[in-house]
Amino acid sequence: MLLPFAVAFGLQRLRTLRRIVLRSQDRARAVLSARDLVPFVFVVFLCVIILTALIFSRSRMGIVSTVASLLAVLGCVTKDSRSERTRPLMASLLAVGVIGLVVWIGSDPVITRFENLGQEFTETGQNRMSIWSDTLKLVRQHPLLGTGLGTFSVAYPSVQTAFLNYRVDHAHCDYLEVTSDLGVAGAVLLFGSIFWVLAQVVRFRGKVETGADTVVRLGCVGSITAILVHSFSDFNLYIPGTALVFSVIVALAWSAFQKEQDKKAL
Repeated sequence: MLLPFAVAFGLQRLRTLRRIVLRSQDRARAVLSARDLVPFVFVVFLCVIILTALIFSRSRMGIVSTVASLLAVLGCVTKDSRSERTRPLMASLLAVGVIGLVVWIGSDPVITRFENLGQEFTETGQNRMSIWSDTLKLVRQHPLLGTGLGTFSVAYPSVQTAFLNYRVDHAHCDYLEVTSDLGVAGAVLLFGSIFWVLAQVVRFRGKVETGADTVVRLGCVGSITAILVHSFSDFNLYIPGTALVFSVIVALAWSAFQKEQDKKAL
């Protein structure tokens, strides 16, 4: 969730550096003496470390959601002559740094993790899809009000057909678990609100300029996208620390939208 903010800040600094280079005759000297160079290098280093850590966490959906969040950030930068060149440059710097670290550390654990994906889903009744199927039965039994917030582990055994020797405490899909806990109306209200806030922030996307508001908007778009994608196969919103940070980011996104609305009214 924090990576998109760092990438957005890096894009902002990179665009400033490029503007300095274009205005100067001695480009190398202008870049080396620019005060934005050190923050940019630090941010790129930070992004590379975070990305590498995510890769070696071996969380397959975590990696997929990270890629989705970065595409959302890069896609929300308004197209112009400057941003068209800074986006691929930023992406290239991150890719080179991450690939270098992965090669240096060794990529075998990550590759093995993805190779096991097909094997896991060939085991009938022993995968996440089996849990999702059982959860849908739970939703059909309590469609209006659900079973109650945080009661999944108590209610699930009544429909459990997978992992019978284990206690399944989460549905490994926030959308299904929230629906089983709060009912269809509660899930629509919760996720509908989040998607609506995301849509409003995307509408007011702007150029990556020096203002902090643009960095906040782009960061919020990437962070919210990451959680919404990751929630398809995990229970992020049921982890208190993750839910707290996500709530703050959604609030920041709403605040950014309100600021744009106020500017528009004036």
